Amino acid sequence: MCIITYIEQVARKFFITAILLISASFTIKAQMRTDYVIGLNLSNMEVKSPGVSITTITRVGIHFGQLFDIPLNDNLALQPGILLSSKGSNYRIDTARYSIAPVYLEVPVDFVVSIGSEKLKCYFLGGGYAAYGVGGYMVDPAGNFTFLNLRSGEMHEIRPFDAGLVVGTGLNIKGFIVSVQYKYGLSNLSVSSASGGVMRNRVIALSASAIFSGK
Repeated sequence: MCIITYIEQVARKFFITAILLISASFTIKAQMRTDYVIGLNLSNMEVKSPGVSITTITRVGIHFGQLFDIPLNDNLALQPGILLSSKGSNYRIDTARYSIAPVYLEVPVDFVVSIGSEKLKCYFLGGGYAAYGVGGYMVDPAGNFTFLNLRSGEMHEIRPFDAGLVVGTGLNIKGFIVSVQYKYGLSNLSVSSASGGVMRNRVIALSASAIFSGK
């Protein structure tokens, strides 16, 4: 089994498990905290193609959705979520400039350690995410705009499944949260991976969120 197929299978299982976890979290609503989150993605991609010189350039996207904070003890919580997130990259091949902007339904699952008082807490998180492409667009050097066709196979632009690791930190100031996260994509999204092509997401996510108690 090739590594790309294996990662896609793991991403599917992670995606389904996380959805079930989010559904199960509603059964413990009295203990759960809900965070509505919105923010910016400073996204880039690792892009390689044999024999081609490619320079990537950071692009700005957005993300928004919900996080579900499930306390495990006073300082540790499990935090699944569901987000709509725009990623991708601008890039140059020689002097020609392109842009690719896939949009994902993303399911993060993180462990969160918090330190501080009710008025001010600092927290650190780590975990992973699985995502499925639901849309997006490409822009070619002539400025032509086309919608992405997210499927596997040489006739499509990008593979739909993505999965990766997440680390981050933030501040909780009386229920208002600001955070920064780094998302390191492990999945090779290139449809020409068999011939050495590489496309992997790299995202710095800057977020603000507000807390709503499940009680």
